[in-house]
Amino acid sequence: MTPPTVTVTGVSQGEQIVLGKPVAPACSTTDDDSGVAQPATLSVIGGPTVNYFTATCSGGRDRAGNRAAQVSVTYQVVFDWRNFGAPVSVDKVNVVKAGSAVPIKFGLGGDQGLAIFAAGFPALRATACDTSAPREVAEQTVTAGSSSLTYDPVAKQYQYVWKTEKSLAKTCGRLEVTLTDGTTHTANFMFS
Repeated sequence: MTPPTVTVTGVSQGEQIVLGKPVAPACSTTDDDSGVAQPATLSVIGGPTVNYFTATCSGGRDRAGNRAAQVSVTYQVVFDWRNFGAPVSVDKVNVVKAGSAVPIKFGLGGDQGLAIFAAGFPALRATACDTSAPREVAEQTVTAGSSSLTYDPVAKQYQYVWKTEKSLAKTCGRLEVTLTDGTTHTANFMFS
C-alpha cells in the first residue's frame, strides 16, 4: 500500500499575492487504497504582512498506518505596486540636472506606513549611458533639500524626494527602489 497523497491548496509555489487579496492555504489529503485516517494539518510561517511565507502540510496518515511525506509551498505577499508617476518615466531615460531634487512618486494600494524601503534602498547603481535610448526631461517640482519619504492620503501615493549629488553630472544610473516585500522597481537616469 502507498501512503496518502497530500497537497497544499489555495496557493502555488512561487506565487506572488497582492497584499489585501484573500490568501487561504489549506491541506488536501487523499488515499484511494485504505482511506484517510488522519488528514494533514497546515502550518504557515513568514510575514508579518508582506514577504515570503511557507505553507506546510504534515501529519497525514491512512488507515493502513502509512504516513504521508510533508509538503511545503513558498509564496510571496507583495505590496500593490503602482508604477512611478510623473515626472519619472519607466520606459525612457529620465534626464535630470545633477544636484537637483527629484520627486519619486508611486503607489502601494494605500498607506502601508513609512517603513516600506528595504535596508539600503533606494539606491543608485551606475550604468553606461545609452545615447540612443529615448529620453524624457524630469522636471524639478519640489524644493531641494534632504531626501525624504511622505505619504499623501488624498492622492494615495508616496513621494520620495531624492536629492541628487552634483558629482553625478555627465553620468547615468538606475534608481533601484527595493521594498520590504522583496520586490525591486527601477527607473533610469542621465544627469546633466
